Amino acid sequence: MRSIIKKYAIIILIVLILLVITMAVSIVYGSKSIILSTVWEAFIRYDTEDMDHLIIHTSRLPRVLGALLIGAFMAVSGALMQGMTRNYLASPSIMGVADGSVFVITLCMIFLPDAAPMTLILYSLAGSALGALLVFSIARLLPDGMTPLTLAILGTILGTFLNGISQAMATYFQISQNMSFWYNARLHQMDPTLIKWTVPFAIAGLFLAIYVSKAITAISFGDEVAQGLGIKITAMKSLTILSVVILTGISVAMQGKLLLSA
Repeated sequence: MRSIIKKYAIIILIVLILLVITMAVSIVYGSKSIILSTVWEAFIRYDTEDMDHLIIHTSRLPRVLGALLIGAFMAVSGALMQGMTRNYLASPSIMGVADGSVFVITLCMIFLPDAAPMTLILYSLAGSALGALLVFSIARLLPDGMTPLTLAILGTILGTFLNGISQAMATYFQISQNMSFWYNARLHQMDPTLIKWTVPFAIAGLFLAIYVSKAITAISFGDEVAQGLGIKITAMKSLTILSVVILTGISVAMQGKLLLSA
């Protein structure tokens, strides 16, 4: 047992070291290279008149943190959906959750173009919930609709449908350029304020993910196995969907759709 714990501890330590190195490289290198000593000074003696410090605090650090958080949120969401549906292809983008968020964000950009960061997050969460609700509601109406293959097909169809409507509305209301910028240029234009607003939602989503993780592991072996272990399947699946909705919603609000469909 100790050898196993030691093995995992070493792996975690190596991953953390590589993560720190990657973050440092991402901050140092770009269209303009910045030496490490300047990066260090930007953290301990921030000077608003120093252009390098401004680049670090307003562009590169938010970009690194945003990429790190979005990657973590989507990894957790994908793992939860794969365990719940017993489908290794399941992900928020395939199951319609991400496209639902993009659809509502499009509506927000049309009717509330000056929406505050918190409003954007809330609308994105509502869109994620809409996508998940549509997929699972239609699945329940179909024979064997909750099977992994059917869920994946339904999610892909509804996701494509919502994405098509989003693009059509963006063209009709002449916001295609804004939508294109939001789809393709968000990561290096990450809003630090938006990242701060996502923190409480991220904590809630990750807490739910940790809470349902053991139950989802059992469900991945089949509902009969999970029931035999005394797991409340409906409740655990509902909490799982809620966790996925939260994590996907804040990811879309921060980044847009490009990373989610990559």
